Amino acid sequence: MNSKRSRRRFLKQTSVATLAAVVGDKVPTLFASDRLTPQLSIEQRVDQLIRRMTLAEKIQMVHGVYRQGFIGYIPGIPRLGIPELALTDGPAGVRHGPGTAFPAPVAVAATWDRSLAQQYGAALGAEAKAKGQNILLGPMVNIVRVPEGGRNFETFGEDPYLTSQLAAAEIRGIQGQGVIAEVKHYAANNQEAERLKVSAEVDERTLREIYLPAFEAAVKDGKVGSVMAAYNKVNGTFSSENVHLLKDVLKDEWGFDGFVVSDWGATHSTADAANNGLDIEMPTGEFFGDKLMAAVKEGRVTEATIDDKVRRILRVITRFGFLERPPEVGPLDYRRQAEIGRRVAEAGVVLLKNEKDILPLDVNNFKSVAVIGAFADSAASGGGGSARITPLNPISPLGAIANRIGKRATFRFLKFVAGSDLSKSDPATTGAGLLNDATELAKACDVALVFARDFESEGVDRANIVMGMQQDELIREVVNANPRTVVVLNTGCMVLVHRWADAVLAIVQAWYPGQDDGEIIADVLFGNVNPSGKLPITFPKRREDTGITTAVQYPGVNGLGRYSEGVFVGYRHFDKEDITPQFPFGHGLSYTTFEYSNLKLSRTQIRAGESVAVEVQVKNTGSRDGAEVVQLYVQDINASLPRPVKELKGFEKVSLKRGETKLVRINLDPRSMAYYDPSKKQWVVEPGTFKVLIGSSSRLIKLTAQFNVVS
Repeated sequence: MNSKRSRRRFLKQTSVATLAAVVGDKVPTLFASDRLTPQLSIEQRVDQLIRRMTLAEKIQMVHGVYRQGFIGYIPGIPRLGIPELALTDGPAGVRHGPGTAFPAPVAVAATWDRSLAQQYGAALGAEAKAKGQNILLGPMVNIVRVPEGGRNFETFGEDPYLTSQLAAAEIRGIQGQGVIAEVKHYAANNQEAERLKVSAEVDERTLREIYLPAFEAAVKDGKVGSVMAAYNKVNGTFSSENVHLLKDVLKDEWGFDGFVVSDWGATHSTADAANNGLDIEMPTGEFFGDKLMAAVKEGRVTEATIDDKVRRILRVITRFGFLERPPEVGPLDYRRQAEIGRRVAEAGVVLLKNEKDILPLDVNNFKSVAVIGAFADSAASGGGGSARITPLNPISPLGAIANRIGKRATFRFLKFVAGSDLSKSDPATTGAGLLNDATELAKACDVALVFARDFESEGVDRANIVMGMQQDELIREVVNANPRTVVVLNTGCMVLVHRWADAVLAIVQAWYPGQDDGEIIADVLFGNVNPSGKLPITFPKRREDTGITTAVQYPGVNGLGRYSEGVFVGYRHFDKEDITPQFPFGHGLSYTTFEYSNLKLSRTQIRAGESVAVEVQVKNTGSRDGAEVVQLYVQDINASLPRPVKELKGFEKVSLKRGETKLVRINLDPRSMAYYDPSKKQWVVEPGTFKVLIGSSSRLIKLTAQFNVVS
């Protein structure tokens, strides 16, 4: 049968001319008579398609096949007008040939800006669409639990509320472009070590309060079309066949009506996976191909179960308009893409320290500058693995800073090489050298800029959170040689800086900023951009200060990784144990200053299930325009069970001109006060006193107020 003719015949019968998908559940349908009939719902259209499908065609839709040049691929069914599905990485750019290397997701988290997260998602969606891809494998919303986690740079940090808010915004951006987002990795996928077989042994309350909220927000707020099941086991069962996660929680309780895809090679069975909630096996059909067909014929899997999977897939692709708009390569404004990436990266730069206001740098105040580092001459565009993008036009810090300084000062660069201090060579304008060379160069210049970096990648955790290649020694020696030293960190997560942090005047956390790395850093260093990022993770003073310190917790013993710390992850642990961090969650300085005042609550007494509105005034009291993130934490003072000292439950990023004051409003819904009770299988708000804490970080609380919940 001629496939094109069949496709035209089907489209004549059932086609629509609009992408109703992203916004509605009704689509107009034309029948063969060419007369406009009453609207059919998406469900009716899907049922119509399923009735026309053979069992073989249904099986074809629930697994991938290998196709060169594709990350994941499911062939279409031309005779029914069902298009192919093209799945592509990833969370920091579209890994389908060279493209825009966007800032790492942890930099998005550091913006604390929902609007920018949505713009970031829209740019990802636009690029995926232009490259002929219709499913984007992201965002990644796993919580930073293990400091060494190899994919920490792909996350939105350690807090479930911040992660939830930014993930939902990014999903709206991606899907607003007519591309399906696939939130990952469901669930408790918090380490790369033994990730293919380790079992996350985690209690239900901890799951619900820490590791599942972002997925819940993706479903309920982001209306995500697809969910990726993780590699690891959860409480003894692989995620891809975990009936509690996939059916009980995701599909039944949360009402997720999209489809679940396995991580690549993460399917381990046929009947169990099929019956327990997995909808698509990737990247091939080892279990969901011939074996699934046999399982149906043998009665181990019903055809109704297969129909549910196909219905979920067809429901989403119909909603997104794919029946009328198969994937095809289209035009893309790469300059616009780069602009969005740069705007996000600049808003995510965190000024960790700035003593004596050494930053921003004024070229008129120094005659010579040293740039020192092993990697300052290359862009820290991103991490490794499925988030790795081949950037189109990367810009290194060295090149950008040299262009900014021009001929106004002497500029000298030393490419640091880890090794002994036996080198006697004189550092040239450009060249390579060891510690002695670095210290001599630092002494000879008015200002020293040191660039340090770590390397994170999917598939392997960092050996530790100390920067390698003698970079700590380098910074310590340079700052001893020249007190006017600024350190720029290009890391994907926290690193230990205690050996030199007190001595250095300024520290800039730039993360992996994407392809415009150098220009972004130069903009911040020279004051073209006033930094406004806040930490989405806690920087410890010592590795043992974190809550994950035993082998039983990480990487696990006998295949079991026990989440014995419970809900006390990240700043929750530091607060519980009263440990002072190097830099707290939510910390970030500015080139201006802010004043908080007039905290007001809409009500000081409510019943369980009611909300409270919070208002606070923020004033820019400095000499520059800037942006501040107002952070709202909640404390349950009368809790009947162990609860965190405080939990982030609201935030707003507000831009203020110098001298300007704005009123910030944040609403606290009942979930903001609740804990999860596994025995009742529900969220519970206890009567008692709750404290509202308003601050510029989790440890810098400016104002407090209280309200009571009565029974």
